[in-house]
Amino acid sequence: MISSQVGRFYTEQIAFTAKKRVIGFWDLRRLDQIVSNLLTNAIKYGHKKPIEITLDQDGNFAVIEVIDHGEGIAPENFDKIFKRFERVPNDISVGGIGLGLYIVKQIVEATGGSINVKSKKGEGSTFTVRIPLSS
Repeated sequence: MISSQVGRFYTEQIAFTAKKRVIGFWDLRRLDQIVSNLLTNAIKYGHKKPIEITLDQDGNFAVIEVIDHGEGIAPENFDKIFKRFERVPNDISVGGIGLGLYIVKQIVEATGGSINVKSKKGEGSTFTVRIPLSS
């Protein structure tokens, strides 16, 4: 467990679980951007609640999930959050210009992978990234 702080936002607990050893060939700088942007997003919107990161493999894909237990996202905003300079109304004021998730989506799709979100307002969000083991 680690504590992390982004600007004035923080979380007391980040749990990482590797469900199995995943070996792949990726651009490490881009992989870092994916994980960093998702984690930063979870910290900003997680209302200081625990964050979970899991790594797994599904066939020829690595699967990364970042789960927060914050305010969640209304379904009508799922597509909007991945657009450049788009932000959705929320209960707290956070910094940023609306590029983090856009960048994640661009990188993931460039590898031949995908990203999706599951969320309910008030119950947190789960972002799932699937990237090929080699691209």
